[in-house]
Amino acid sequence: SELRVARRFQGGLRGEIDKIHEELQLAASVQREFLPRKLPQADTVDIQLYYRPAGYVSGDIYDVQKLDDHHLGFFVADAVGHGVPAALMTMVLLRSLTTTVPGPEGRTILPPGAVLENLNNEMILRHGDVPRFATAAYGIVDTRDRTVTIAGAGHPAPVVLGPDGTRAIETSGGLLGVFPEATFDEAEFVLQPDDMLIIYSDGFETAFPGDGADDYARRVPSNRYMHFFRQTAETWRADNLRAAMDELAGKLNAQSGSLHQIDDLTALVLVPARTTPLDRLFRGQAGKGAHAPKEPDHAQRIDQQTRAESR
Repeated sequence: SELRVARRFQGGLRGEIDKIHEELQLAASVQREFLPRKLPQADTVDIQLYYRPAGYVSGDIYDVQKLDDHHLGFFVADAVGHGVPAALMTMVLLRSLTTTVPGPEGRTILPPGAVLENLNNEMILRHGDVPRFATAAYGIVDTRDRTVTIAGAGHPAPVVLGPDGTRAIETSGGLLGVFPEATFDEAEFVLQPDDMLIIYSDGFETAFPGDGADDYARRVPSNRYMHFFRQTAETWRADNLRAAMDELAGKLNAQSGSLHQIDDLTALVLVPARTTPLDRLFRGQAGKGAHAPKEPDHAQRIDQQTRAESR
């Protein structure tokens, strides 16, 4: 009789685990619906993404929007916490993200500082006595001259990796959801022909623990990721952006414990385009060219990364 009770208990427990598994899969599917299916591109700027949740769902979120004929807006945020609560917060962040407003001559583009101010106030208004916090970076690139304007809210400073060195784009601004009427300063710079801009989440601080690291050492933040970011930029200059991103993904997968990563990973990468509009038109007319493998669908890449992580 005790054996029957144990088996019945085991069967009930397995059923509950299967139910939780299905609910988490559904939550992951819903979250992916909030993500852009394809990143907008411009003739002068190329954009690629690395996005890998630590589990079924992610506390990281991103977006790239075409604001008008000459401006792209890009957004990376990290909800404080993990699991489903953090994932729900990311969906609120995306729904609350306002990048343009009606103006006398159509839509008016809001500057990055104002976008984060509005997002901060919206978070405080929505959550009242139950505080929810997030870090974020939002920027705009003028595709005519590659001028970038960016603001941050407690987020890791974006980095520009040039052939002569690396510089962090520092901005002042606290966490979203903390102080009403907080302000967020902006930084402005021009993305030079050999510069790579990376906006990333803090999961990278534990993504490269080093050989032989024990469980404790794997959880200690470090700046080892900067070495790999520099390698990514060097590969792009020598080859192309897709090859550079594939190399970064391969190095992340090769890390000890990569199948059970500690935190979500998101890296949005912007570089000057290496081809002109005429080059792209000619390439398209040429059909299957030997020099330009077709880019996979953006959403398909996300699904591939999510499936690989869950194995």
